[in-house]
Amino acid sequence: LPSPSRTRAPSPWSRPASIIAAARAGQSYASTGILLEEMKVEGSRIAVRVSQPCAGRFIGPGGVTLAHDAGTAFEYSAGHEEYVRFEGESDEGRIFLQPLFREHD
Repeated sequence: LPSPSRTRAPSPWSRPASIIAAARAGQSYASTGILLEEMKVEGSRIAVRVSQPCAGRFIGPGGVTLAHDAGTAFEYSAGHEEYVRFEGESDEGRIFLQPLFREHD
């Protein structure tokens, strides 16, 4: 997985050019109401925090659910998956994060 990093949701007042640049760099997510508050990657550990309670799951290749839970904070320790992505759903909307790909030695 990528080296340790932290991503915060952009301000609602972000300029369109900033949003486009982030999307081109693969640093974006899709949402229909649930917002990304924080995402951390430390070694194989992935932590996601969202703005409101939801049913969240980490997904691997082939759409396999690797872990699932409910709340606003989610964690997963990746194994040998080629990639892991997160998505969440509630009555208020959905959120889809881009996949995190495993780094090869």
